[in-house]
Amino acid sequence: GIEYLNLEEGPIHTDGVMPSRGWSDDLCYGTGTMYLLGLGTGGAWGFLEGLRSQHGANLKLRVNSVLNSMTRRGPFVGNSFGVMAMFYNILNSTISNYRDTQDMYNSIGAAAISGMLFKIGGGPRASIISGIICAGTVGVYKISV
Repeated sequence: GIEYLNLEEGPIHTDGVMPSRGWSDDLCYGTGTMYLLGLGTGGAWGFLEGLRSQHGANLKLRVNSVLNSMTRRGPFVGNSFGVMAMFYNILNSTISNYRDTQDMYNSIGAAAISGMLFKIGGGPRASIISGIICAGTVGVYKISV
């Protein structure tokens, strides 16, 4: 049961956006949150795409088109966001442990490497562009907080 979790005894680190008990807490929370965010975002994208398509004049075909678009886009975006968050959290924890400090440079480096790994199949140019976009996004966020 629940007595095996011992959540109250774990140390809480408050150096991030959310208090956490360590890298595994960050990994689970970050991956799950980003998956759900991507699922909702992709579902909304699919909903709009389905409404814009001209497949069928009657209501049943329109509803089917909307549902098909939502189930095509939602899981795709959700899985992509989840994988990116998993890469980022693992790399951020690894870099933090290696450098023995937690600062914005760890986050920016982890974001750059995550973006590059995520788009490595698209070739070196796509990988570098993705790394720059991810690092820039995290850099702007870290500076603004």
